Amino acid sequence: MLIAHFDESYGEGIYAVAGYVAPVKIWNEFTREWQDTLTSHPKIAYFHMADAAGRHNPLQGLSRGQIDSKIEAFVQIVERYASGMFGILCVVEEAPLRAVLPPRLLGPLYSDPYDFCLKRCIQSTRQSRNERRLNDKVRFIFDKGPLSEAERADVHRYVKEIEADNPAFFAGEILFENDTDVIPLQASDMVTWHLRFHAARRIEPQPGSILARLMKPGFNHGWWSEKAIREYFVPLLQFIVKSGKPKTLEDLRRIRAEFDRLQHQIIDRHDH
Repeated sequence: MLIAHFDESYGEGIYAVAGYVAPVKIWNEFTREWQDTLTSHPKIAYFHMADAAGRHNPLQGLSRGQIDSKIEAFVQIVERYASGMFGILCVVEEAPLRAVLPPRLLGPLYSDPYDFCLKRCIQSTRQSRNERRLNDKVRFIFDKGPLSEAERADVHRYVKEIEADNPAFFAGEILFENDTDVIPLQASDMVTWHLRFHAARRIEPQPGSILARLMKPGFNHGWWSEKAIREYFVPLLQFIVKSGKPKTLEDLRRIRAEFDRLQHQIIDRHDH
């Protein structure tokens, strides 16, 4: 079985969801090394990149040098296991997304840009798994993040709707966990924070930079430009019109899932 761990980052008008996918055996070894780094001097309870940037919470009181040493150790762990995992990301700028989809349309289709990124990561994981000719089912674990219980329920419905064409893909229901407790989510937090930081400044990761090293496992190309957003949503809206006027929110979301099942080539265009 493969396990996919995803975390989210939002700031400066940018939403990012990203994480790593690897077999259970890899995650067990990865977790032991990460935990050893947490408990090595100076000991910290968990790692969040935002805390490291601002020296908050468990990192409060540590010197900049001590924090940078922790970061370097964590990055090296990702590099050591890079060959046994792959990465998935979705980064979208809020303004063009809301320009293409005004609130009256965005809300019913996706509760917010984070919800959009979460569902794109599910689809991109499916595609990357298939391209690597892997047959293992995937268990998805997302950070609890900003989704409400109702929005999480919609994610579960979405999975059920697309599962019909992917019966050997999902390994049980999607889980929403706390990234202070689930160590692989802390690695996802680190790469997601850096992706959002770079996207907000429109800078490419330079060779040898932390982000370039965190992306060593190989990621899909999930940077959603305004052009990519339009290439996805314009056909989706046309598909909704052709499907007949949805009578309920459930009808609309069922049509959205149907579109995703039938239109993978549109997603493929900017994921690869």
